Amino acid sequence: MGIYDRDYMQERWRESPKRNLRRARNPRRPTVFKFIWFATAVVALYFVAKYALDFRDRLPFPATGSALWYSQPASQQVTGNLTITAPGNKGINYVVLLDDWATGKPVTLIPVRDGEAATTQIPLGRYRVTIAKGNRWLGPSKLFGIGGDVQEAVDPLEFYRSGQQTVGHRINLDTTLRGNMATRPSWFRH
Repeated sequence: MGIYDRDYMQERWRESPKRNLRRARNPRRPTVFKFIWFATAVVALYFVAKYALDFRDRLPFPATGSALWYSQPASQQVTGNLTITAPGNKGINYVVLLDDWATGKPVTLIPVRDGEAATTQIPLGRYRVTIAKGNRWLGPSKLFGIGGDVQEAVDPLEFYRSGQQTVGHRINLDTTLRGNMATRPSWFRH
């Protein structure tokens, strides 16, 4: 094969349908990458703006144990103790929410500051426990915002009477490897 034959083959390859098909696809590829890049930038800007707005709307965290009751318990109703202990985590505060297990209606919200403990009287019944933690308190409706962590207990927490004794509970919010309260991530729904 001489030098002229090689040039002939190059011209033939340049005009082949496969080469033209590759040229037709290539202009689209940068457009798709530009779109993905643009969409990623928009999502990142959204989260940065939301974080900045959450930071602006920051409220002082309530005192430990100052429960917010969504439905006021009756004064003669039998109650059990719920003690919640928060670990000392350098400014991480906690909120424990109790919802009625059957109806899903919120019952109470109990704030616990970093390194403190709260004891509250809870009416007898079955409750869904939601635990939120964070360092920027935005109020009962938003909790800790985008920077917070919300976990929901898998099993109900039950306060009941056994003979003459009322059974209460103690929740230690310090995460341990072999804890006795299984939780899963939750989407806050109040």
